[in-house]
Amino acid sequence: MRRRHTDFEANIWTGLFIKAGPSPEVIEKLQDDVRAVLADPVAVKQLEDVGAIPAPLFGKEFETEIARDSERNGALVRRLKILTD
Repeated sequence: MRRRHTDFEANIWTGLFIKAGPSPEVIEKLQDDVRAVLADPVAVKQLEDVGAIPAPLFGKEFETEIARDSERNGALVRRLKILTD
């Protein structure tokens, strides 16, 4: 039997995380490097060829996206009592 949950949305995204406390210069350098890669048409095509849609988010915008996904899907995960090992 298949159950349908219309209040669930699944997105796959990839993010770069670093330990807390790096200097603003380090953060800026990483962001600049990501922007440079995503400005390269060859790199973008390689990502798109495997189904990725490059949509870079940085700083607070990325934090907001993570929080939004957690909030939106967390209630469903708790209601269905989905556990991980």
